[in-house]
Amino acid sequence: MTRTTTTTRPTDGLHSWLRCCHFFIVLRLGYGFVRDTNTATLGRPVVSISSNNPSQRQLAVSLAMATRDSTPSRSSKSESATVSTVKRQLDVAFVSPLIQYGYKPAVEALESGSDAKKPVLLYLPGFDGTFLSPFLQFPELDTIFDVRCMTVSTKDRSSYQQLKTSVLEYLESTCLLTADSTPARTENDDRRNNTTTESNSNNTKTEKPGKGGVLGRLFSARPRKRPIYLAGESFGGILALDVTLTILKERPDLDLKGLCLINAATCYDRSRLAAEAPRVAEYPSWLYTFGLAKLLPLFTDEFSFHQLLLILKGEGLPSVIDDETREAYMGRVAFSLPFVIPFLDKGTLKHRLNEWLSYGCNYMLSRLPEFKQYPNFRSLIVAGEKDATLPSIDEAERLASSLPRRSSLYVVEGAGHASTCGARVDLAALFRSTFPELRKRKSRTSMKEEAAFGQGPYFGMEPRYDNATIGLSPLKYWSRKYFKRFNAFKEK
Repeated sequence: MTRTTTTTRPTDGLHSWLRCCHFFIVLRLGYGFVRDTNTATLGRPVVSISSNNPSQRQLAVSLAMATRDSTPSRSSKSESATVSTVKRQLDVAFVSPLIQYGYKPAVEALESGSDAKKPVLLYLPGFDGTFLSPFLQFPELDTIFDVRCMTVSTKDRSSYQQLKTSVLEYLESTCLLTADSTPARTENDDRRNNTTTESNSNNTKTEKPGKGGVLGRLFSARPRKRPIYLAGESFGGILALDVTLTILKERPDLDLKGLCLINAATCYDRSRLAAEAPRVAEYPSWLYTFGLAKLLPLFTDEFSFHQLLLILKGEGLPSVIDDETREAYMGRVAFSLPFVIPFLDKGTLKHRLNEWLSYGCNYMLSRLPEFKQYPNFRSLIVAGEKDATLPSIDEAERLASSLPRRSSLYVVEGAGHASTCGARVDLAALFRSTFPELRKRKSRTSMKEEAAFGQGPYFGMEPRYDNATIGLSPLKYWSRKYFKRFNAFKEK
């Protein structure tokens, strides 16, 4: 990207003053949005994906499809105590991030049912348990996929195997559909099938799709599979590899098409994180926060802050944020960050280092050679060039030699561990390049030309789509033009 020289103008001070006013006003609005999202949506009743009741498995929503354990009957105090312990320790959820943040095209696709025609992309996060790392990529990925993410709260104490089981059960409940099941959306979402229900106080009549007679019942009973792509970042890369291998070996009923690994932590045992983080977890409480601060340089790079300044000054945007709706989505997520970035206390950090990273890394070392049994399976391997957390480039090359030959390796120039899926990559273009079935006419298979030729902090950035000298007003982030809320559990 070519730098442009600007001169000071009398209106610059006014613009700066307006930005400050916008910040304080929208910070309050953003807090209200996040609080409303968490209480009005995520806090609504959800159904355990591990439930044995088939009808209950369909009540989970793309906005907050959670794997929280269902509550047994409270027949005794001892049972109540057991239930509260389980709920406190197991806190895994599967969400649609674009729906959660009111990204209008995704909400409208959900309302029209067109998103059900897309393959599912399930993102498995790093050991922070959030989907914040790749949030810039989601709008462009939405042009290809129905994007879903796993999230894990800091209260969770799931074992590695419990996380794996949750992912497999979620994929089964969401992507394997029969005549008696519907996609995991809303309870009263009738647009996904042709089922007609007529009810009165005395009886209920249900007509199932398909022609009548024996042939109709046979055809309607056949399962309909949704194509699945898995993406795992850092620890999520370990989990994604394990889930992928399990599906290939044991679950042919699930239509797994491909795998994307981003800075996969299968090299955790050889990383600086393994050398430094366990010591921090043993710090006394009064010193623990300073210990976490010492770990921050492992996750950052030299360009992320400069790119943030380019966005704030209106001098550029990430190449995947190329219109007002996407910029408004980016702004809503940015304003929510102070309220959604998790703080890993000592117990959580120690649990995830030992039970997730260390265990998962050792467990997958012996399983990697089994991928050679599936020579036609495709995978995309992405690594940050400046990753100080893990030896990601060396590990990417090792994984490329261990996985089937139909794998692609891409190194994100200048990217650190936490910013590999930030502004310096076009992840959707890499998916199209690696998986030919995802390509459409005139679809991109590489980063936009101007962004690809940028240098330093300008790599991956483009001039603003509207050539304005100031970004979209934060007061418009929640306007009806750019934001739409999806009421997941609307009363009938």
